[in-house]
Amino acid sequence: MSSMNPDARPHRHLGDLLRACRIPSQALLLRLAQTLDVPLEHRNALLLAAGYVPVYDEPARNALEVCSANKAAGADDATRSASTEN
Repeated sequence: MSSMNPDARPHRHLGDLLRACRIPSQALLLRLAQTLDVPLEHRNALLLAAGYVPVYDEPARNALEVCSANKAAGADDATRSASTEN
């Protein structure tokens, strides 16, 4: 038998997930949602659809969303001030 390419395994696993052959772990779902910048309420819906308990409660969602909005506003302000200085 030929040895399996170690890089092929994650792709096979992803293919199995897409074909619904395996149930993804909660950690994998959360990591994927974070990588894709999925809003927190949608992350909870994703977890529920996979059969897991939601992990983000209302106060945590609000705090994280405010923090994200503040970071985005700060980045916009920095960009504007840099462009006006030139």
